[in-house]
Amino acid sequence: MNPQLAALLDTVILLLSTQDGLTLRQLMSGIFCMGETGGGKSTTFGAQLRAALLRTRAGFIVFTAKVGDAADWIRACIREGRESDVRVFGPGQPYRFAALDYLYKAAGTRGAAMTDNVLAALEGLLQILGNGGNVRGTEPFWHRAAFQLLGAAIDLLGLAGKAISWQGINRLIASAPENSEQVRSAIWQKESETNATIDLATSRRDLTSSQATDLGAAVEYWLNTFPRMDPKTRSGVVTTVESITYPFCRGLLAELFSPGGEQLTPEDSFDGRILIIDTPVKEFLDVGLFASVLWALTWMRAAERRDRTRFPKPVVTWADEAHSIVTPYHALFQATARSADIVSVYLTQNKDSLRSRFSGPTGEAEVEALLGNLATKVFLSNAHSATNVWAATLCGETWATRSNVTASLGGEGSTSSSTVEMKRHLIEPIEFMRLKKRGADGIAEGVVFRSGEPFKASGMNHLKVAFQAIDE
Repeated sequence: MNPQLAALLDTVILLLSTQDGLTLRQLMSGIFCMGETGGGKSTTFGAQLRAALLRTRAGFIVFTAKVGDAADWIRACIREGRESDVRVFGPGQPYRFAALDYLYKAAGTRGAAMTDNVLAALEGLLQILGNGGNVRGTEPFWHRAAFQLLGAAIDLLGLAGKAISWQGINRLIASAPENSEQVRSAIWQKESETNATIDLATSRRDLTSSQATDLGAAVEYWLNTFPRMDPKTRSGVVTTVESITYPFCRGLLAELFSPGGEQLTPEDSFDGRILIIDTPVKEFLDVGLFASVLWALTWMRAAERRDRTRFPKPVVTWADEAHSIVTPYHALFQATARSADIVSVYLTQNKDSLRSRFSGPTGEAEVEALLGNLATKVFLSNAHSATNVWAATLCGETWATRSNVTASLGGEGSTSSSTVEMKRHLIEPIEFMRLKKRGADGIAEGVVFRSGEPFKASGMNHLKVAFQAIDE
């Protein structure tokens, strides 16, 4: 490792007390902040942490949740001298991201030209759709059938030398044969884009044996499997696929994720740029959600596999209102993020905000897996009792002695006493509700929990801290 980088990793970048602070290396184990609306998580603790990380010259990808979030970040970047590194991805901006083609080519890595890279991102989008409970993709049969179709489409486009795009997938589906007679029809063979793409791919003589096998499977699917499907089944499969692809074929998503304009990629953040994904869910609803989740899934995979001899700088992924964009892959990603020099920062209101994003039977376990891999946790004022109980349990318990005295006034009278040992929280759940919310003085109180290393000021793994807002 570069000695200068090694020294940076162990430098305290955010003071918590006169004796304690957080280093970049510690933050690479993940940080999670909870607090109710108005508690100060974004404007006090969040603002302090953002400024500290910006000063390290790390690259960022920032997911916005509310109107004005991007402007707040730009102001913070200007304040820390990072304005030249800012790249805003959103309406009215010049940047575009041809995500599917990027995923297929995998930026020239050993995963290049792999259909599975694209399918993994589409899987995440389908899971987000499935949380609404209205998409057939949540059922195993439709899920498998949809991804068989998508895999055949991506293989055919890629092996024909075409760009992988949402519109390209839809055009293949629209011009695919619907029965065996159509496959043999001279008119279909002449006019079908699917057939023309098959001819282009099969005419290549430079395919590897693995690519030739994939092409054979794709051709078999389009000329045999697809047209032989029961029409109702085929319609259901196509509907499931189009629930993913159609939103990206029109409107804002079609514009932002097109091959035109100046292309942004995850590598821009690896090189020290600050990518601000300005498609806040509160403003753009499902369009904003799709854009953010596609960027998140693509960026996480790219960040894990990046060449750190070429991109030695640490990178940060930052999500306020994190419950808006989390997917099951976030838990898997966080398990290895530290070894890839990635700082993950998630802020949200309470634990149930996250749980609401994981609707399946393993949802609770997925939330616990994600939270368990975020070593530093910050709790600000919160009226959510379940979160407060969880925070109190996390901070630990101790044995306490309780005395009982009883007295009887009848007859000669009598007294008796007893003691009992019982466990009590080191911080009772109600204390999290009593933490000071940000007021006119710009100060909000919080409890910082860090696993594996007690704080010097408290001698325990938790520490009460007053966070000061940064003046804009």
